[in-house]
Amino acid sequence: MKLSRDKVIDCWNFFERRYGTRHVNKRTWLMSLMAKKMGIRQLDDFFNSYSNILGDVIYIPFRLGSWDRSYHSQLVICAHEHQHKIQADRMGWLKFAWKYATDTVFRTNMEIEGYTVGMEVYHLLTRQIPDVPDVNWSDYMVKDRDAVFARTNFRIIREMIKRGGITRQASKDFREWMQTYED
Repeated sequence: MKLSRDKVIDCWNFFERRYGTRHVNKRTWLMSLMAKKMGIRQLDDFFNSYSNILGDVIYIPFRLGSWDRSYHSQLVICAHEHQHKIQADRMGWLKFAWKYATDTVFRTNMEIEGYTVGMEVYHLLTRQIPDVPDVNWSDYMVKDRDAVFARTNFRIIREMIKRGGITRQASKDFREWMQTYED
């Protein structure tokens, strides 16, 4: 699929209609509070490099379809954050947000699922087998043993993708969106 600004915006619209979400600029007081609760010290990196979701709002550090992020990256972020929406809807937003902010094992597991979506979307877009993500787990304030656990999971997930496995709901939604562009 040849990516374009219009396709990026269309993909975000597809997901936002499906899940009742909206996106806003990340630099808000709420995100500052969240960073503080998580113990994040590098606020510039937090505000410029990472997206977050809280409730039905996705906080992004870029403008959709702009050149400050690759189109591919913007699509992966869309699916990744919507996977977090699915997770939070399953357990309730308040419980999800509290556990994500305070429990490093929980945060690691939720991010494994989010990064799995990134791997699956990469495969759907390129038909190539993704590398194991090189995640800077210290940015997520997780323990070393949790980072080892995550890397092990990613190697297993990579093997599943090699065998055709697309396992996460946001990835399946992404595949559905892609089909609207098939000739």
